[in-house]
Amino acid sequence: MLSTPLQGHRDCIWDVKVHPQRPLVASASADGTVRLWTFASGKKPATAVTLPALGGGVAPTSVTFVPHRPELVVVAYNNASLRAYDVESGDVVLTFDTGDHQGAPPSSPPPPPPGPPRQR
Repeated sequence: MLSTPLQGHRDCIWDVKVHPQRPLVASASADGTVRLWTFASGKKPATAVTLPALGGGVAPTSVTFVPHRPELVVVAYNNASLRAYDVESGDVVLTFDTGDHQGAPPSSPPPPPPGPPRQR
């Protein structure tokens, strides 16, 4: 049980996940940051890593730890991108681009340009 509040985000928190193997919690906030909180027995929680905001109104919407890769946390952003970060360093390990950032799925081709009407 946590007896001390986790302080540091400047806006609402959209997602929180507990690491399945480590004393680690990830939180995604509307302030644009993801924080990784570590816990030690008998000590107050400390922020181990604050992942940088992407800027431009892009904010993390969810976080998850990778079960078979305990050193990674994956963050989904409101611009349809995903990034995998190393939980120790905060470095980006992998970036996924899941679409055109306008809401269209990646498999949707752009509409053809308008052309002259067909003649029969």
